[in-house]
Amino acid sequence: RSTFFLQHNPLSPPWRMDADGFVIASEPYPDIVRRDAQDHLDELSDNPFSISPINRQSYGEITDLAERYKIPVYVFNSPMYEGLYTAPAFRAYFDDAQAQVLRLAEEAYFARIVREVMTFPAEQMQTVDHVTLPAAEAFTRWLAEQIRR
Repeated sequence: RSTFFLQHNPLSPPWRMDADGFVIASEPYPDIVRRDAQDHLDELSDNPFSISPINRQSYGEITDLAERYKIPVYVFNSPMYEGLYTAPAFRAYFDDAQAQVLRLAEEAYFARIVREVMTFPAEQMQTVDHVTLPAAEAFTRWLAEQIRR
């Protein structure tokens, strides 16, 4: 009934995007974050990291544009749930993934690499790599400081 009377529109998302494309995530979901982390850990052994052909091609295109127009491209990690980041099995996977990505970035003259990873507790996140607004603000300040170095 509520859909029929347009009190609920099943075609509209449950989130709101502002004019700049920013979606505010205000509610943390620590239980979902922990389950998401476990799901990631469960998938590691069956899925070794590799850069997909389309991502490798896309990176090449970005590199070409950066070199043509002489603009820096910053390569950095998204914020991450600290419980996943500190799990030994994930770190082995992540370190391999990071090494592969950084090899690509190091070949690009205009690439600027931020190797550090900023982590957050589950109480500031919605999934293992999606933070709430206060954490997003902290991450943005941190990343700006990394870029200023």
